[in-house]
This record gives sequence, structure tokens and C-alpha cells, in this order.
Amino acid sequence: MTMKLSRRDKIIFLILVVAAVLIAGGLLLVKPKYEESQASQVRLEQKEAERKEVEDKIATLEPLKERLKNDGESVQEAQEIFIDQREAEGVEWTYEISNYIKAMFAEVDDMNITGISFSDLSPTQLSQYARYESYSPYPMMVNADVARKLPQEFYYGYENTFPALNPDVAVGGTVVTVKYGCDEFDTILQCIQIVADHGKNDKAIYLQTAEGKFNIDGVVENIKAAMEGGESDEPAYTGELVINFYTLRHMNTDDLDEPVAGGAQENAE
Repeated sequence: MTMKLSRRDKIIFLILVVAAVLIAGGLLLVKPKYEESQASQVRLEQKEAERKEVEDKIATLEPLKERLKNDGESVQEAQEIFIDQREAEGVEWTYEISNYIKAMFAEVDDMNITGISFSDLSPTQLSQYARYESYSPYPMMVNADVARKLPQEFYYGYENTFPALNPDVAVGGTVVTVKYGCDEFDTILQCIQIVADHGKNDKAIYLQTAEGKFNIDGVVENIKAAMEGGESDEPAYTGELVINFYTLRHMNTDDLDEPVAGGAQENAE
């Protein structure tokens, strides 16, 4: 059976075909653009999130700098007892220590420094220690102390509640050997006391050993020189003072306003 289309049907059919082609072509063109637009929207949201994160970090920068400044100022007094490694590195370190030692013994007329040698500067562990008064606690004493007026150290021992010590810390350390000569034994004792006083009141130094030997040749030379009306360069005593020196790179709050330089900046990025 043959079906004939009228002119009107043919026109309608052609219109539908053209419309289908246009719709299909439009979809082929619009879909990629739509997907690209969606991807751009996702990227935009990611960038907005990154911008927000950066702004949040920037907002915390000034409070963080202020906190670091306060922390830095709080350790100023404590770090002053350590020689500043910032100003004493490499050759400058040995030069700084040599000058310190010479100045330390400058007022001892009989002290003749004949040599100063150094170990390599290396990390050195420092441990905290605590000293408490010694008590002999017993239960009846505790029971009688109803107002708890006994010293706290008493209860530390009775209850075994001594406060925990801070963990060890590492600082820079070097061992300095000072060779000397002198004519009086009291000079050695005086030098030992000087090192002890400096370690207590000035810098973080500690006398490890003090060695002095009677130099009979020097005594003989002194006697001969005295008989001849002159002076001898030979000391009556020779020895070594072995001193531990401790150092830190001091925290400087002025650095907070300086840009991060060199490798540190690259690593931060």
C-alpha cells in the first residue's frame, strides 16, 4: 500500500527534520561550553577558598608576631648568660672566647697565659636540677598539721609528689683548655674562684678541671735570677684550666620585621 504525502505534510516533515538538526547541532555546541563553564565555576570556587585561607593566615600574622615578640622578650634575661653565637661563629667564636678568658684573668698579675686551645663547638645537653630541704616526715606529724602549715617540701617527700623536672635542652658547647704559668700557688686558687664567680654571675661557663704542677726548674731559675739581681721568666707553677663554655644563638625580636632570606624562604614556599 503506497502512502502519498501531501504538500502540506512534506513541508511539516522538512520543518521537523531541520528542527531536529538544529537542536542536535545546538546540543553539540552548547554542551562543551556548559561543561567548560561548570569547570570554570569549580576552579573559581577553589581559588576563592585559597584566597580565604591566605586572608585568614594574614589576619593571624600580626597577633603571631606580637606573641613571638613577647616570648622573645621573656627570654632576654635568661639567654644573656650564654655567649651569643649569632655574634661568635667560626673564627669569631674562638676570638670571642679568647678575649673573654684574657679579660677574666686580667687583674691577676701573676697569671701568665701561655696557650688557649678549643674543642669543636657541638650540641651539649643541659639538665635541670632541683634542691629541696630534707625532712623526716611521719604520720603523726602530718595528722597534727591540720592547717597544712608545714613546708611544701615536707609534703613532697611524704606524698612522693616532687614536681617533674623540665626535659633536657641542647645548647652549643665547647671545651677550652687554658695553659698557664705562675709563681704563687694562691694564684691558681684565685683563678679557680674567678671562673666560679663568672659562671655564677656572668656567663654560662663551668670549670671542668684545674691542674697545677710545681716546676722545680722554674724555682731554681728564680733563685738564680734573684741572686744575680734580675728576674726569671720561668714560672714556679705550670698547669691547665679546662673550662666548659656554653652558647646560644640569641633570639632577636628585631628579626620579626625582617624578610625571610635565602634557603629558609625557598623551603617555606
